[in-house]
Amino acid sequence: MEGRCKYCYDYYETGIKNNVKSFINRLEKGANILTEDDIDIDEDNENENNNNNNNNDDDEVENLNLVLSEKDKIEQEFTDKLVNVLNW
Repeated sequence: MEGRCKYCYDYYETGIKNNVKSFINRLEKGANILTEDDIDIDEDNENENNNNNNNNDDDEVENLNLVLSEKDKIEQEFTDKLVNVLNW
């Protein structure tokens, strides 16, 4: 650990891990708080969804794939940043 402060190293490593875990947990849970705009959009979408029920399953699978790929990107970015900290 030549040239590194152990306190700083541990601080950044722990902080990064905690921030990424928290962010991933929030992504997985999704936002449960609706704003007025969300409610208006939901009402409009409900009318459209009644006409497009057959496409719902495809849309849900696509959304799940997007969330999973976003999670993979975040985990990869976390790994890259952690390697940078370890090599610092």
